[in-house]
Amino acid sequence: PMAGVQARIAMLSEITGGTLLALGLFARPGCLLLIGTMIVAGRIGHRGAGYLITNDPPGAEYTINLAVICFALLLTGPGAYSLDAWIF
Repeated sequence: PMAGVQARIAMLSEITGGTLLALGLFARPGCLLLIGTMIVAGRIGHRGAGYLITNDPPGAEYTINLAVICFALLLTGPGAYSLDAWIF
């Protein structure tokens, strides 16, 4: 239901989270946005396709890998060359 609204919410969270992560500004909230979006994309968008991206239709491998990478960045933080480190 309301696929257009859900697509816009997913697009907004990916753009916002990706921009925050790329800038290193509020990177941890950006990681949380991206983790949530990738989990939903992996569970709903690739339902029944298996794990591997080489399947037809493609599986959830890529979205799960992105969620794991964002989780690692959530734990480690943005690093010394980020706007968070420069401002705060």
